[in-house]
Amino acid sequence: MVLFLTDVLRFRTLDITFIISLLPLISIIRMPVIIFMRGKNYVAAIQTGIIIKMLFVTTIIFVPLDFLGVCRYSALLVIYQTAVEFGVGVCWQPLMREITTVYDRGVFFGRMRFIFMTVNSVYVFLISLFIKDSLSELQYKLLLCICLAGLMIQFYAICKMGKAREAAHQGEKKNRRSIKEQVISNKKILWPLLLDLVFLCAGVTLNVVYLKSALLYSSRLVSVYITIFNLSSTLMLPFMGRLADRDYKKGFSYICLIYVLYLMTLISLPRNSQVLFAAIWVIVYAVLSGIISSSVYLLMTILQHGSIKKSEDSFVILNFYQMFVYIATFLITNIMGQFLEWSEKMKLSFRMIDIDIFKAVNAMIIVCCILVVKLIVPQISIS
Repeated sequence: MVLFLTDVLRFRTLDITFIISLLPLISIIRMPVIIFMRGKNYVAAIQTGIIIKMLFVTTIIFVPLDFLGVCRYSALLVIYQTAVEFGVGVCWQPLMREITTVYDRGVFFGRMRFIFMTVNSVYVFLISLFIKDSLSELQYKLLLCICLAGLMIQFYAICKMGKAREAAHQGEKKNRRSIKEQVISNKKILWPLLLDLVFLCAGVTLNVVYLKSALLYSSRLVSVYITIFNLSSTLMLPFMGRLADRDYKKGFSYICLIYVLYLMTLISLPRNSQVLFAAIWVIVYAVLSGIISSSVYLLMTILQHGSIKKSEDSFVILNFYQMFVYIATFLITNIMGQFLEWSEKMKLSFRMIDIDIFKAVNAMIIVCCILVVKLIVPQISIS
C-alpha cells in the first residue's frame, strides 16, 4: 500500500502517515460490536467481514485513480477496516485463546504465523522481481487481483470451519457476567498493556515510509527491505515460539539485545541509496526489524492470553486491550510521522551518515524501551 500511495497516487508524506495511522483508530467501533457480538456466531461475522473486504478490493481495481484523492481513499479504507474489525478483529483472538494453553500457546502461534508469513514472503519476493524503480498502476491492480483470489480462498476456508465450530460449541453456556465484572477481575493485564504501548513507541511501522520518503531509496530497494523483513520475521517465529513456552522472560532479554543492534544500524543508514554499502545496510536493517516484529508479536500475544483468568472473559478483555493499543497506535504513528516530515530539514551530517530528528527520537525511545522492559517483565506472571 505504501508504494501505491507514493509511486502511483503520489500522496505527501504527512498524508501517507495519516492514512496508515487512521486504520487502527477505527478500533473504537469495537465498543458497540463487543456488546452486540457477545455469544453470537463468530464465524458468520468473519465471513461478513471478508465479503466487505472483497468489495473494497474490487472497487480499487475498477475505480479511476483520478477519483482517489486523500479523502476518498481514506473513506474507502475506513470501510475496509470496519469490515476487518467486525470480523477477524473482534473474533479471532478470543477463538485462539479458547483452543490453546499456557504450555503450547507459543508453539501454536509460532507455527500459525510461520505458515502465513511464508506465503506472504514468497508473494512479496515475487513482487520485488517485477517492480522496477517505481510501482505502476497496472502492476498494483494485478497485485490486487491476487489479493482478491486470496480473499476468496479465505472465505471458503472459514465456511468449512463454521460447521465444525458450531458442533463443538452446541449447548455451551453463555458468559452471564457483566463487562465491568470481567474487566475488574482481570486487572493484571494492565502490565502487558503498558509493555505493549512501550513497544509501539519503538516500533517499525514507518520504516518503509522512512526509507522511501526521507532517505529517498528506490522502490526496488524498498521492496528488497520488505522481502527480507518478511523472511526474517518468518524464520524467527518457530524459534521464538518454543522459547516463549519455555521461558518468555529470556525472550524479552533477547529482544533488548536485538534492539541495541537495530539502533546502531538505524543510525548508520546513509541518505543516498546509491552509496555502495546502502543495500547491505538495508538488508541488515530489514533482518533486525523482522526479528523484532515477530518476536514482540509472539511474546506480547503470550502475555495477553496468559493474563486472562478465564477463557470466557477473553472476548471482552482482549478486545478492550486491542482498542487501547490501536488508539495509541494512531497517536504514536502521527507523532512519529511528524518527526519523519521534519527529518529532511533537521539533521546533522557526518561524512556519509546523517543523524536526522527521526533517528534521534527513535534512539531515545529505544533506550527508554529497554529500561522499561527490564523493569516491567519481572513483575509479570502468566497462567
